[in-house]
Amino acid sequence: IYTDASEQNVKYTCTSSSKGTFEASVEVSGAPQYAYYPYSSSNSSSKATGLKGTLPQDQTASAPDYRYGVQTGSDSNGDATFEFRSIFAVVDFTVETAGSALEGQDIVSMNVKVTRDGTVVPVVGGFTFSAADGSYTYEGQTTYGELTTLGKAVIFPTVKAGDLLTVTAKSASAEATVEITIDGDVEAGAYYPVSIQLLEGEVVEPEQPEEPETPEEPELPVEPETITGTFTCATYNIKGS
Repeated sequence: IYTDASEQNVKYTCTSSSKGTFEASVEVSGAPQYAYYPYSSSNSSSKATGLKGTLPQDQTASAPDYRYGVQTGSDSNGDATFEFRSIFAVVDFTVETAGSALEGQDIVSMNVKVTRDGTVVPVVGGFTFSAADGSYTYEGQTTYGELTTLGKAVIFPTVKAGDLLTVTAKSASAEATVEITIDGDVEAGAYYPVSIQLLEGEVVEPEQPEEPETPEEPELPVEPETITGTFTCATYNIKGS
């Protein structure tokens, strides 16, 4: 949280898992002005309009849902109240395997890729954002057009209607790929449940590593032939000056 008395932000924590009061980790002065989530010590000296973050490419465990706070007033104790809004979009994938060759198998990961006219659309990676209004940019940052998840993913709202979404679901022994044309623009702060039906015959066995070739036995050197005959040697004398 930033106050109107400092350009440095301070970490606030709440012990409740649902609803409660956030308290500062150190003594602060001034009235709360801006807020963001999640806190990062690397942003402790950053201005409210120049914060840095990353949406990871591997989201099989979890991904941070970056949010900025809009001050809504104060409570009965005079403490500031904020409403937190998501900067990015959340997509929640579910895979229906009934009737497919993956039926009854556990999905261990899903690879998600977005392209537009054959060009990869950046959906995750590094970015800078503002706690003042939730604006962001990934210009000059490393970004990626695909990610791995087990279901829920947080992405940049860069996906547009007509983009091609390619999802490859993988089990321990096989994989299946489905392509979907996006029918609307993805918006910041929105939640999108996406149900994917795997069809029969879409399964491809993962490529197995090739067995290394057995090296051929090295050829043994050929014994040189014995040549017989009479050799005449000429002797030269070289005199120096």
